[in-house]
Amino acid sequence: MGAIVVLSLLLLQEEATIPKAQKAAYLKAVKECERAGGEIESDPRGVIEVIDSILGNKKIRTREVRLRIQLSGGSYSRWYDFFPYQFRGRARLVLAKMEEEGDVALDLLRHARRDIEESVNRGVNASKEYLKKIETERKRWEVSTPPADPEPDFRREWNDLLARDRFVQAKTLVKEKGGFLPEVKRAEYISKTEEACRTMVTNRLKVFLLRLEKVRRPEDVTTMGSATFLDTFSLPDKAHLFVPSPVLDWCIAVRETLGVMRRRGEVLDSLLAHGVASVSLVEKGENGWFRSMEELAFGIVSDRLGKLVVGAKNAPAPRREVLRDEGEALRRKWKEFERAAGRLSNGRDVTSWEANLPVEAKGIEKIPDDLFSCAEVANPLEAVMEMKERLRKYRDQWDRLSIESRRLIVRYQIIAEALGHFLEGRTVVEATRGLRTRGRELKSLGGSFDVQRFGLKVESVFQGLR
Repeated sequence: MGAIVVLSLLLLQEEATIPKAQKAAYLKAVKECERAGGEIESDPRGVIEVIDSILGNKKIRTREVRLRIQLSGGSYSRWYDFFPYQFRGRARLVLAKMEEEGDVALDLLRHARRDIEESVNRGVNASKEYLKKIETERKRWEVSTPPADPEPDFRREWNDLLARDRFVQAKTLVKEKGGFLPEVKRAEYISKTEEACRTMVTNRLKVFLLRLEKVRRPEDVTTMGSATFLDTFSLPDKAHLFVPSPVLDWCIAVRETLGVMRRRGEVLDSLLAHGVASVSLVEKGENGWFRSMEELAFGIVSDRLGKLVVGAKNAPAPRREVLRDEGEALRRKWKEFERAAGRLSNGRDVTSWEANLPVEAKGIEKIPDDLFSCAEVANPLEAVMEMKERLRKYRDQWDRLSIESRRLIVRYQIIAEALGHFLEGRTVVEATRGLRTRGRELKSLGGSFDVQRFGLKVESVFQGLR
């Protein structure tokens, strides 16, 4: 058989002559290759190492041929069988036959086939015989090696989807690719997928609630940048879930409202609606969802009522009535919310604000007549002093008085003090000089300096204070 192979090589194999300039590289390579060819059966690993070195040498370009090398003086070396690809492929085939592990053997056979095919492609027809031997060995392993268990790869893919919160895809994977599993095992995978989905949603909602409870006023949200807002109030993507969650639906709606709040939009009605909707989310015990909405909504209501009181302080009577109506509308809205909240209602105070609205000075309407009557009594100066003290007492409730009452009180104080100056013998100029502070106060309150009833001298004082 060996003689036949050699004869085939001699008759069919391509031949090449290596010029003298490349003699050094090729002499070494062909001798090593020839030696390796004789050790394929005894030292296949050593053969592979030698051939790897030869094929890794970029100076060796002529391969898989019978070659001779030009020597000095015009002579040539003998002919060499230079078949590095064939020799390495055969060595790998020998190793594959010695291997006990199927995966390793099949990998060696794949590489052996690659080498032998390269040899055939380069014209070594005798190498075709080794392709048949490689195929025979491969089939032997396929028969003796049981098919690999597909579940480990399946489980890795399933776990990867769970780790990325892709629960719908994980369930689809079980249904579409889990056909090799027993029915009980498939049901177990589905059950575990559902459990993982519920656990993830529960944990994410706990984090959402903790962050939601920290929002006590709109400024806690309006100061957030877009990225911070999205990160702070992140929620599971419903597209990847298949376990229904009313709480998640509620949280998504609340997040949309918080987004409107961040853009400084109107949200009170939405917050109250979320609060009412949250009542049914928890049957017993503490309801953090309701508490978070109730505290945030009440903070807004309380702030608005406080601003109404501040705005009413210097507002004219028609505007105060508008503000009072607005406050009353807020009060009614909150009371309706508390009725809807039922047992969760905290009974917040939304009525005491009205007690802080400005009021009219009691008895102020009698002051003009009483001042005018001072001239008709036995001791006018004493009567004027009594009026000054009476007017001074209004100052004790100054912050509670309406702007109209405060204007009138200052006007009447100027009249009373002017009358006192005149009764003590001072001139209009002197009286005016002594009342400059009162005049500036009346100006700051937007009061009128037109006075006619108390005579020309008092009128002159007011004109001088303008």
